[in-house]
Amino acid sequence: MKKILVLTLLTLSLRTFAEDLACSVNLNLQNVSDVEISVQAKEKVVFAEFENFKFFVSNKGDSKFEIEVFNANEESRSYASGKILDAKDEVTWTLWTRDYLIDASCKLAKKK
Repeated sequence: MKKILVLTLLTLSLRTFAEDLACSVNLNLQNVSDVEISVQAKEKVVFAEFENFKFFVSNKGDSKFEIEVFNANEESRSYASGKILDAKDEVTWTLWTRDYLIDASCKLAKKK
């Protein structure tokens, strides 16, 4: 019985470290992805894919998040990180070339 109680409490405590994020990607100022996702502590989640780009967000713990973008065209990865403590905080990544402008951002999702 104690084992079940301990496992239940452990499971519930792990869920308290999950954060609900609203993440978006824009290509040439046009929105191509808008999602709400839940990211557990120490977890990396794909939040968008288009053309040869793949977008991830990681919950590093202690309200620190990291956006990682894999560009298969150049076989490169780039990162942006920061703390998201409240509704006004946001982590943003931007790439501006001669061909396109891409930006990705994540912030806390609005509570329903």
